[in-house]
Amino acid sequence: MNKGYSYRELTDLINRLVSKTEKYSSLSDKLITTKPDPSSWCVGEIFEHLVMFNEIYLDMIRSAVKSNDLPTFHEEQFSPRLFISPVIRFIKPPYKIKIKTIAPMSPLDIDSDNYHQQYGQLLNTNRELLTLIDELEFRRLDLNKIKFRHRIFFIKMSLIEYILLLEAHQSRHLWQAEQTLFKISN
Repeated sequence: MNKGYSYRELTDLINRLVSKTEKYSSLSDKLITTKPDPSSWCVGEIFEHLVMFNEIYLDMIRSAVKSNDLPTFHEEQFSPRLFISPVIRFIKPPYKIKIKTIAPMSPLDIDSDNYHQQYGQLLNTNRELLTLIDELEFRRLDLNKIKFRHRIFFIKMSLIEYILLLEAHQSRHLWQAEQTLFKISN
């Protein structure tokens, strides 16, 4: 049986992401731009990638809930389907297998000022997600029953699956940022 999530638990998950992200607020230009090796991303590139991903997901979620005629919930527990749960667990850190990103989601090589802006934007996307979750709860929307096609993977996913996949992906890359900082500090 899959774990069920209430709106409160989803908010707590995203608030933890915000807290994990905030610890990077005072990174120096050197730390945000240094790569542990030529084939790895620097922390700034990780932020840039997360912003691209988060903005796409937020846009898909907003589009899915534009209608006023959406199913509402009777019980406030939402779970990903059985075939999506292993994907979410696979993405979560710590991970042993790297996943190559698709080309449109690859970060560009930009300067430290832009990476610091990406950091701020990453925090903003998380705060937008928190606001969106509050709106979904206020509207009493059923996160299991509202499904829509993923723009990149072309499968239908529910709102709970989108939110949990976004959280898992971001947790993965924040762990990657932590590992990157560890490598360049030694």
